Amino acid sequence: MLAKSLAAAAILGFSLVDAHMVMTNPVPYNFKSWDNSPIAGDGSNFPCKETDYTVTTENYLTKGQEHTLEFQGGATHGGGSCQISITSDRAPTKDTQWSVIKSIEGGCMDPNEANTNQGGDAGMKNGFRPSFVIPEDFEDGQYTLAWTWINRIGQREFYMNCAPITISGGSSTKRSDVAAVEKRAQSYPPMFIANINGCKTEQNMSPRYPNPGSMVETLNEAHLIPDANNVCYEGSPTWGDAGFGSGGSSVEPTLGGDATGASSTPAAPTEATPAPTEAATPSISIGGTVAVPDFTGEPTAAQTTEPAAVIPTPSSTFVSVPAPTATPTSTPSTGTTSTAGALSGPCTDEGSWNCIGGSSFQRCASGTWTEVQTLSSGTECTPGQNTNFAVKAVQIKSRMLKEKRSRRRAHGHINIHS
Repeated sequence: MLAKSLAAAAILGFSLVDAHMVMTNPVPYNFKSWDNSPIAGDGSNFPCKETDYTVTTENYLTKGQEHTLEFQGGATHGGGSCQISITSDRAPTKDTQWSVIKSIEGGCMDPNEANTNQGGDAGMKNGFRPSFVIPEDFEDGQYTLAWTWINRIGQREFYMNCAPITISGGSSTKRSDVAAVEKRAQSYPPMFIANINGCKTEQNMSPRYPNPGSMVETLNEAHLIPDANNVCYEGSPTWGDAGFGSGGSSVEPTLGGDATGASSTPAAPTEATPAPTEAATPSISIGGTVAVPDFTGEPTAAQTTEPAAVIPTPSSTFVSVPAPTATPTSTPSTGTTSTAGALSGPCTDEGSWNCIGGSSFQRCASGTWTEVQTLSSGTECTPGQNTNFAVKAVQIKSRMLKEKRSRRRAHGHINIHS
């Protein structure tokens, strides 16, 4: 295997300057077309390879619409996996919190995952143009967008380019009564970082992200590491471990971006709304998908404000957490059953899920059942154990909605506290 890996690396010519890639659209900060190298192996120039965040071109993106990334260079390194992330920081640092809006697992930069580069010309326009959508719950303002890529073949590297973006538009700001009651800030996972922080990914394989978020696209499964494998083939992260799932939690979207860059901590919603005291038993399914939070770590403050469903736009081609293909069973195969169907103790079906009463969940992680976590208000799962975990949004009861409307007529606004 080692000989095969070295041979592939030699063929691809990874030591050459032209054996790299650079993002050209959105236009990065301080853009230099020849600066196509990855992040330094010791992480010294993370993030973005920048200390000079000069805006070469401001990139304007509309919420809810499909956009594409564009690249220069033919050194596709056999594909790999990549992420698209956003922060409100306009001069990101190592302490910046990133919100992942899309993950591509397998086939990133080369959907065919060939063992040769697509070309040796560092100036060639690359044909790989992944699409993405700016979610509606990011407020209008200025942000930084990052593309990060872990190549499959060659030296264990971490590529990253960052671009200044201005987000605007989207649907009308006037919300319906249901939306006004149910709307919550969506949660997005932190960026996954490897090959520059002590964690080395596996040669010839594309990593599966421990916490990819709800917008996941798989372009090639042939070289994805097995679900049960540790994403760190060698070592462990000495910093930047927030995106490793069990070590970090999802973060709120970077709301309220502005021209000054402000704080590296994403802005929180103006008011944390508790779940209704009456169970939100659905009568109509909204039919969207919702982001699944970090299932292996303890709940954090960022998760106490419960997110609502975000209905995908018709142009979105992304896939979400797949729905179960078979009727789940409510009888646990491992662990000890406690009240209301929760499990505790050891488990053998690594990665499997346990939905409890449709309103909470836990997962078999590292050989033991995690603590029970409560789903967001207005969402539900199918009770029982399953290898796939599906969360669907539901509409609140009509009686509750009438009460909200009545209070609005009486007081001139919606009282969101039940």
